[in-house]
Amino acid sequence: MAESILLTTTRVSTFVGTHLLTAASGFFFEREGRLFLVTSRHVLFDLPTAHHPDRIEIPIHLDAHDLTRIAIVSVDLYRAGQGVWRQGRDQGGEVDVAVIEIDRARLPASAQLRCFRPDHLLRALEELEVGTTLQIVGFPLGFYDTVHFLPVVRKAALCGQAYTQLGLPSMLLQRSQVVARCWMTGRRLPSTISNTFVSRFVRASISVLGNPCMLILP
Repeated sequence: MAESILLTTTRVSTFVGTHLLTAASGFFFEREGRLFLVTSRHVLFDLPTAHHPDRIEIPIHLDAHDLTRIAIVSVDLYRAGQGVWRQGRDQGGEVDVAVIEIDRARLPASAQLRCFRPDHLLRALEELEVGTTLQIVGFPLGFYDTVHFLPVVRKAALCGQAYTQLGLPSMLLQRSQVVARCWMTGRRLPSTISNTFVSRFVRASISVLGNPCMLILP
């Protein structure tokens, strides 16, 4: 059986029709009974690189004890020519975060996934202290557990004071003796997560990995 945190994060594959474009990371978020997939906006649409997928696919586990059993769920990104995803914004303007609602009726009856909720959100950067240990959960550069369709987890540490760059909160992370600059994709940071194996998480994009991942503060 997988640890709960591994079922919060999923591989996101983008397509135009049947043509595979890219692969990235995303995580599930639940609010008032509604289910959302959160990922970076550039995964769903990116004008500078002419990246315009029309749908995504995500694997959903079907059996908590046999993680090799999955179903692939396809999610259209447009309806009647209009995007069904929404880009994140804060007081500084648009941020590289996007959410798309997942219709629970389209999920298999035995779907095994875990969701973050609004009460997990942290309100202030000041709660992040230098030296804090983190875990990076995601599918960096397409690397993951291909047998069980689970993300990989790497350790890091906050090795500098959080600061603002290009209008976004930023930080320096120490990972495997490599210092990576991390630009956080939003200003609302997660906090205590009950009934999981971690206590706090931060959604971030890490340049050394080249792909969006989730950062976990244990």
